[in-house]
Amino acid sequence: MKNARRRKNKASAGGSTQSIAQSQTSHSAVIRLKPTARMLRAMYFLLSKRDVTSAELADAAGCANAPDMVKTMRDKGLDVPCHMERFIDRDGCTCFRGRYHLSSHDQVLVRRWLDFHRGGA
Repeated sequence: MKNARRRKNKASAGGSTQSIAQSQTSHSAVIRLKPTARMLRAMYFLLSKRDVTSAELADAAGCANAPDMVKTMRDKGLDVPCHMERFIDRDGCTCFRGRYHLSSHDQVLVRRWLDFHRGGA
C-alpha cells in the first residue's frame, strides 16, 4: 500500500516492548506484554483450531485486517506460519488464500503465556 504509514519499531526506538518468546524466561517480561483483546481472541482461536483462513481469524478476533494482526504477533516473537492453498472463489475463478496456524513451539509459548496472564503460573 503506497499510502500506508510505517510504524516505528518500539524495541529499536528504546521502548520496553518484550516478546512472547522472551516471556518464558522472565515473568516481568510477561507482565509488560499487553496484548489487545483482539490478539487474545486470536490466540485462543488459533490454539483451538488446526489452521484457519485469514477471514476466519478476522471474524473470530473481531478485526478487519487479520494479516496485520498476525504481523504484530510475529513482531512479538511468534512464528505463526502460513501456507497458501488453491481454492475456487464465488465467481468460479481459481485463487490462492493463506491458512495460518501456530507451530508447536508457538503453542507452548502461547499456552504458557496465557496461563501466566490468567494467574495460573
